[in-house]
Amino acid sequence: WIVAPAMLAELGLAIITLALHRHEPLAWAAGTLVGLLWLSTAFIQVPIHQYLANNGSDPAAIAHLIDSNWIRTAGWTARLILLLIWLRRLLRAPA
Repeated sequence: WIVAPAMLAELGLAIITLALHRHEPLAWAAGTLVGLLWLSTAFIQVPIHQYLANNGSDPAAIAHLIDSNWIRTAGWTARLILLLIWLRRLLRAPA
């Protein structure tokens, strides 16, 4: 419930960005990362959270959750870098 609104907003903005800039490789790269982040969340992190909610504290599951969150950390960091590169390029473009 905490992460979902931000992820939905990010997904919506990625879709809008791709619709408006469908010939921009950086938009596709950043959009692909959003898709990978959603897949990681849906198939790795959410099941671990559900397991913990149903079974209580489990040190191994918590360690797996922490380790698997590096996937999302790397994805969001890479996405930020791509978007900053694109923004810099847009700001340098002639008017």
